[in-house]
Amino acid sequence: MEKRITIATVADATLIAALADEIWKEHYFPMSGEAYVLHLLKTLQSEEIIEADIASERAVYYLLYIDSEAAPDGDTNRRGRASERPETPKMTGTTSSTATTQDGQERIPCGLLPVGYCAVNVEEKAVCLSKLYVKKAYRQNGLSRMMIDYLKEHFAHKEYIHLIVNKKNAGSIAAYRHLGFTITGDVIIDAGAGHFMNDYVMKLTLH
Repeated sequence: MEKRITIATVADATLIAALADEIWKEHYFPMSGEAYVLHLLKTLQSEEIIEADIASERAVYYLLYIDSEAAPDGDTNRRGRASERPETPKMTGTTSSTATTQDGQERIPCGLLPVGYCAVNVEEKAVCLSKLYVKKAYRQNGLSRMMIDYLKEHFAHKEYIHLIVNKKNAGSIAAYRHLGFTITGDVIIDAGAGHFMNDYVMKLTLH
């Protein structure tokens, strides 16, 4: 299965917002309730907010792609496929490479399907992993590990990667532990409109 990570641009905001809407509702509705999740989608992951974050460089977004031939029956999401973009030669070597043209624009090889995304905030000594989401049908395929490995390599000059995760999110907590993160504390964040995030703080030391 071919896997690819690309750096997102403002042109990808619609795609990322659609992925967020699908993944967050599927994963968090049962855990946190519809009102809370819809509020966070509106205030954190709307198309306009994602576009503004990318344009202002407040956050760096990445898109995760796999070979569309690996898509399970029923997954008809083909947003971002290369049939809708100019094709470039397939890159070799690492699955975390980003294909670009001479004008610097990213291009995705034909037949790849967007299945998740990630966002980071780059700090002076660390990287905050603010988002890492994969569609349900594509979990357990090594995509999260590939993304973390990419960040570890790309930000090797930083001291650590840190994140916050919902205390109820046992599956994600276990996955982050498996990837080398440890719980270093907890935090309660006012999310507005009477909602609060009750999260663990997790950290991965880089050196």
